[in-house]
Amino acid sequence: MRTARLRQFVSIVVNNSYINKCMKPVKKKQSISKIPKIQKLQAQVNNLQMQISDYQQIVKELSDKIELLKRFV
Repeated sequence: MRTARLRQFVSIVVNNSYINKCMKPVKKKQSISKIPKIQKLQAQVNNLQMQISDYQQIVKELSDKIELLKRFV
């Protein structure tokens, strides 16, 4: 029983070390340089969402005015 577990453990360790050797290292400079870009894009998205909500309010107000005008005509 112990030898089977030991073999299983050894195979896991060997396989993981093999996988780790094959994996490409992540360059920290690339991931760090993307952070300001992501923050800038998030700010732009927030700005556009605010513009959309403003335009939705304008459309609602104009639609209400049209409905009022239709009632009087």
